[in-house]
Amino acid sequence: STLDRSSAASDVYKRQSPVWCPRHQRLPVPPRDGELPVILIPGTGEDAYAKWAGLASRLARAGLCAYTFTDNPLVVDGHPVEWAVFSGDIRHSSKTLDSVVDRVLAATGAPAVNLVGYSQGSGPLPHHYIRELGGDRVVEQLIGTGASNHGPRAHSAADRFDVHPEMRHGYSRNAGKTNALAWEQQISGSMLLNELTLSLIHISEPTRLLS
Repeated sequence: STLDRSSAASDVYKRQSPVWCPRHQRLPVPPRDGELPVILIPGTGEDAYAKWAGLASRLARAGLCAYTFTDNPLVVDGHPVEWAVFSGDIRHSSKTLDSVVDRVLAATGAPAVNLVGYSQGSGPLPHHYIRELGGDRVVEQLIGTGASNHGPRAHSAADRFDVHPEMRHGYSRNAGKTNALAWEQQISGSMLLNELTLSLIHISEPTRLLS
């Protein structure tokens, strides 16, 4: 069924659901023996409620321990747009994921977590965390759908950026003013994607990457 995206409905859901968001400090069903907690990571411009409400509830009913979080929103006229999150610098969102994982491990006593993500949430965000912030030590599996690992061509924007690098620089500067850098970072050929591709080639870790 279609989820009601209104602020009031979102607030009610967050209070009543087993999904845990850092701002509410809520603990869902603890993991059963031998199981690991699951952290659900939204994609660009998607809040935790809109993306994971249905799946998180099903995971909880199945007895699994599921967490999610919201971070790094688009900023318009100096005000954050609550539902347009994960729009800012992916490196910043990666640091937040690092903090969320630490808090989940502390709350559950689990030795590791499994990550499930969509788009940015299964591509550059968790990959940066795993490769650059030591997440390989505590992530058992990363399961992704629609991962933006190599970046889309974005309606030929990448081709234009390849030919005219100054266009990418200008786009990045303007995106930075509204905390929307994640959009540029996921266009093929971005500095972040290139860095992560190199680390993928040169670094090996025990984390299982599934898509």
